[in-house]
Amino acid sequence: MPRRTITALATALTTAATLTAAQASAGVATTTLGSDAEANALTASKAFAAEGRFGNNNANNGDWELGLWTPNTVADQSNFAWTSGSPVNFILGFNPSNNMVTFSVTEFTSQSWNTETVFSVEEPDFDTLLLRTRATKNGSDITLDNLFFNGQSIPGQSAADSDDTGLGLLAISGIDTTEAFFLTGQLTMNWSTQDMPRGSHLAFQIKAIEAVPTTSVVPTPTAALAGLSALGLLAARRRRRED
Repeated sequence: MPRRTITALATALTTAATLTAAQASAGVATTTLGSDAEANALTASKAFAAEGRFGNNNANNGDWELGLWTPNTVADQSNFAWTSGSPVNFILGFNPSNNMVTFSVTEFTSQSWNTETVFSVEEPDFDTLLLRTRATKNGSDITLDNLFFNGQSIPGQSAADSDDTGLGLLAISGIDTTEAFFLTGQLTMNWSTQDMPRGSHLAFQIKAIEAVPTTSVVPTPTAALAGLSALGLLAARRRRRED
């Protein structure tokens, strides 16, 4: 077999092995969506949603800033005070042993909110998390980034800017609900005092959904490696015939 063919096959096999290891460590895939219509088309059913919104930006009373929902029930709501331009840490967790959902938000470790003891999903049928961000008031934007799934960094972000479309959507797919998981990341809100947001005009949601099954066939890493092996055998046979 010519040296350049052997080199090309070795490179392809190494690349495939690298992709296989990367997919195994992350365990999930991320996809940026372009619109709510695209997200709705992806959604077969909804399990729950965690939400953060500007509300009235008061940690003690008034309109709520944090919430957890099932399709038909308000699981919990709470107050939280945001700071423009200051990153906030969040964690969303799921425990299949009791179907418990945990949602926590912390800013400078000075305040946190946790619903672990009060929110249990009755039918946790979901395989995808949709991260949706929204910013409608002039000079406002919101970003969910620095994402980690079970401690592994995952690519992508959900970001909305009022100067653009005002909407951001990121899908995290391939979630196995028979195993516990946690999603962590950072949230940053920015706004202008000249056009203050209220309610959900500056907000994010993390929706747990069951995605619509796809009919497209995606080759698995194992199939890719088998194809490369077949390519090597074919090249070897051609070489023997040439000899």
